[in-house]
Amino acid sequence: IMMWPVLVLGAECSPQGEDGGGRLRERMKTWFREQRKLGFRNLVVLEDLIEGVWGANTDDADWRDYIVQAKFDVFRL
Repeated sequence: IMMWPVLVLGAECSPQGEDGGGRLRERMKTWFREQRKLGFRNLVVLEDLIEGVWGANTDDADWRDYIVQAKFDVFRL
């Protein structure tokens, strides 16, 4: 629940150039770097998911299409 805003904000950051050179994405990357010291796996998984959305070569990439993949299941049963 606590990471929900991070997921939405990160996934919705505009691509390079649309906000002055990707400043929002750089801020998100910096935020994730700062959080790594906490050692929570869900932060690593969330960062991977967001970077996957950013790396998609389509303008209509949606984080909801990525989150259903098994590798993004933090609590694998």
